[in-house]
Amino acid sequence: MIEVDTEGRIVGHHDALTRDNLQRVREGMTLEAVQRLLGQHRRVTRYRLSGEEVWDWNVENVDPGVIATYFNVHFVDHRVVRTSFSYEYPNANDGERAQ
Repeated sequence: MIEVDTEGRIVGHHDALTRDNLQRVREGMTLEAVQRLLGQHRRVTRYRLSGEEVWDWNVENVDPGVIATYFNVHFVDHRVVRTSFSYEYPNANDGERAQ
């Protein structure tokens, strides 16, 4: 995240996707509050039956066998209901990605 002053000058920066910052996402937060805290999400997935909208961000991999790690924020009615992690692994059969 880049911090700018009122005149548009860069005054600081920080990694918004650290584990400590991810833990600041709490149940009941709004879409806007999460966006302010974590920055632009990578993807939105909507689940019609559950009414969930899930935003995800690429975060640091903790396992060397993982291709990608995603932090997911689950919203219902534009409020956080929970968070989760998902992982992308290489496909053992043909070298393609599998989730």
